[in-house]
Amino acid sequence: MGRGAAADATRARGAVGLIAFLDTNVIVRHLTGDPPEQAARATAVLATAERLLLSDLIVAECVYVLQSFYEVGRARIAELMRLHEERPWLSVASTPWRGASSHASRKAAVSTSTIVPPVG
Repeated sequence: MGRGAAADATRARGAVGLIAFLDTNVIVRHLTGDPPEQAARATAVLATAERLLLSDLIVAECVYVLQSFYEVGRARIAELMRLHEERPWLSVASTPWRGASSHASRKAAVSTSTIVPPVG
């Protein structure tokens, strides 16, 4: 997913590039810098991405982890979770709630208009 010669050649031919889903770990590591080695890799992935997809469920997981484990305040989380606004190659997709029976699963739905840039 880099921006090297192969990616340039693919774009020149008009081919559609690979679209990859972002995982909660990538976002959380990037935002928190914890642990430093993983954070550096996560930031590198985000810096070199051509096209990434972020599901609303992953957004909810990020909010939960930042709030519960890292004890980040709600206002700061909302500020951080605006990643897609600054990165046109990042799309937010809605996750269908197929048979979600637990109260926690239904409560996890959050606005997809709240995603994040690095904290540092």
